[in-house]
Amino acid sequence: MLPDYIRGADKARIDQSFQTIQSALIDPSKRVGFLFGAGMSAAAGMMSSRDLGLKFVDAILPGAGDNLTDTDRDSLLDRYPFESIASAVAKVGNKDREVLVDILEDAFLFDGEPPEHLDLSVHREFARLVGLHNVADIFTTNFDKLLETSLGERAFTATQNTVISPRSSTIPIFHLHGLIEDDTYKITEDDIYAEKHHYAINAYKAALYACDVFVFVGYSMNDPDFRNAYLATQQEYRSRDQLAHKTTYFVMPIDTEEEYVLASSIWESRNAILLPMVSGDFFTRLKKGLGSETQARLREIIMKVKGIDNETLDELVSELKEILSVEDNETALRVLHDELESR
Repeated sequence: MLPDYIRGADKARIDQSFQTIQSALIDPSKRVGFLFGAGMSAAAGMMSSRDLGLKFVDAILPGAGDNLTDTDRDSLLDRYPFESIASAVAKVGNKDREVLVDILEDAFLFDGEPPEHLDLSVHREFARLVGLHNVADIFTTNFDKLLETSLGERAFTATQNTVISPRSSTIPIFHLHGLIEDDTYKITEDDIYAEKHHYAINAYKAALYACDVFVFVGYSMNDPDFRNAYLATQQEYRSRDQLAHKTTYFVMPIDTEEEYVLASSIWESRNAILLPMVSGDFFTRLKKGLGSETQARLREIIMKVKGIDNETLDELVSELKEILSVEDNETALRVLHDELESR
């Protein structure tokens, strides 16, 4: 799963990082937080920041755009900040964001079930993790609601009117850059520097300090959403390391050995550890490491809900394995667990 050039001390540090994250997820005294970026949604098939930027360029240059090659468009995106281009789109035709909103709604909103082309397997793997282990805080810089769709009744969208009860079994999902449907989104230069939905930023800052483990998933170095969130909370990062001695982890794909050396050095300067992989590989490895603990938790839930003992559950698992033609117990346990949740 890791490239060959990651070995020795670097590999040991990554292995230890997974051990730390896994231990926190199964320890009820620990608090674990996640923040998801554009890479998580893009991997599922949602429009990436890059593709959204290209849509913006085409909106600003509707005529001249026909003569632009993909290379030309990419060059424009490299030369001008994303939020600056979004600001220009907001003024297209002097329609006060009408074109901008149309593009955003078309890209990120859907009614009812998600479109069939979306692959929510990684989101659902995270949902299973939330259902079985210790996840306390969820944040995202994405406009879409794929997390809410995947988590179902386990979570809800937090707003400025949300009252969070420490006894609640559901987890609030904070959208740090707001939502399109209630006009709280932040995407232009004016939006980014405005005091919009500070409740989400405040919750994020509090979680950065309170969480024993905090993991960022789906980011690139050029992600404008993350840059803004990071710059607004630099002091909280320092506090995690210097005052609380807590480590922050960043999951992001790396293409070359040279990029790994550069990226890991940058994150190290920010008191964080780089986990060089795509989000799907991260959750697959986490799932594998949590294997025995996950099965124990699944058994506990199924026996409690069904009111059965270990022996009866073993019989159910054996019967289901034969029906499903699988050899591992976890698959059968997950099917039984998912059946209970769907009732």
